[in-house]
Amino acid sequence: MRPVINYRHSRQYISFSKNFYKLVGFLLVICTLTTSGYALSSVEGSQFHIFLVVPILLLFLYVVFQNKFNYLLFNTKANFFYIAMMLVALISTLVNPSIPNVMAMLKLFILLTFSYLVSSLICVKKFSEYLVITVSFLALVSLIAYFLVNGLNYNLSLPVYVNINGLPYQSGFIFFIYDNHMDFRNMGPFWEPGIFGTYLTLALLLLIKGHFKYKKTGLLILSLALITTVSTAAIIFLFLALCFWISAVRLSPRMKNLLFIFGISSAVILFISLLPLLTLLADLMPSYFAKFTATDSPSVLERIASPITNLKLFAAHPYFGLGLFDSLTEYAKLTTASQLSTPTFFLAAFGVGGLIYSLAWIYGVFSQEGVSLLSKIIVFIYVVSLLSKEPHYYFSLTYILLFYLLSSYKKNGQLFNLYNAGGEK
Repeated sequence: MRPVINYRHSRQYISFSKNFYKLVGFLLVICTLTTSGYALSSVEGSQFHIFLVVPILLLFLYVVFQNKFNYLLFNTKANFFYIAMMLVALISTLVNPSIPNVMAMLKLFILLTFSYLVSSLICVKKFSEYLVITVSFLALVSLIAYFLVNGLNYNLSLPVYVNINGLPYQSGFIFFIYDNHMDFRNMGPFWEPGIFGTYLTLALLLLIKGHFKYKKTGLLILSLALITTVSTAAIIFLFLALCFWISAVRLSPRMKNLLFIFGISSAVILFISLLPLLTLLADLMPSYFAKFTATDSPSVLERIASPITNLKLFAAHPYFGLGLFDSLTEYAKLTTASQLSTPTFFLAAFGVGGLIYSLAWIYGVFSQEGVSLLSKIIVFIYVVSLLSKEPHYYFSLTYILLFYLLSSYKKNGQLFNLYNAGGEK
């Protein structure tokens, strides 16, 4: 006698299982964003990275009890970067022993481990979908708050927090507003509008490439939020993202040649007329472009001073660096500029071992299969710009993207070619 199968209960179980994994995915994205430039993490004494210990333990238990070790063991390139970064951080800390250096090293270990597990256990397609939906929701909330403050001149009277640089925020916890300072710039839930703009640009690109139910609505919300950040870097990133999308479209060889000639010609013309063009744009939209025509612009000067100062520290301590914390202390003695250059920061912190970080990005970008060289160059420019405008050394989202680029496990798929990825995890 054949056993009776209750298909109704089976379908309910499958539905519950899918919804549960979706909930877990969204919770992991929230954990990621709260450790990737979240505004309250810039408040003195905040230790948001400690909360990542809980998802790390749960993910590890999932690996053990569900026997998912193959997701980790065969991810060789990501494994190498994970172990190499941990080793150079440990060696640098042992050479430069101090309590602050040890605590900073442990913070890096937690962020790397969380990012490694998330990128290994969730396929890039699903993570991208969770990220787009979450960022779109945050963009919508921020637009409502932005309209109330700047459109209706309404005082939200929210709790005020002061970050380590002395800037006061009004906190809605999932959105923030500068308190009596640059409140015309939408910063979302992050400590600086440029970070929010970067994530909005990334979400826009993923939304364009993906299959979403409310794509047009999402594009509108993300685009409006991007404009309200008044972030020049975000606009440049959007241009690069669109260039990448165009370069990835399948075209005939003749059309690609025409686009190539057009691109080279445009670049030459742009180079010749760059200063007059920037002057014109600065007159039309000073909030975006005035910084490029002002020789004393703090934004431009910091982007120059930061890598130069880091390289000076690297030249003085080339073998093992100064350690994660002490390098920041010495940096502050040499310049008042903010620490913005992530690749050169790791050189100052770890010495020559810090090259692993930059080499991992180079390899990750240019090793992608099925992607044109032009697309890789565009993404590499995007990455260099991204890592040179904000301190990403404690951003878990940046590490997750890097781990996806390095992922060699076939079911994970290619980061550049999200929607040709293999099965879900």
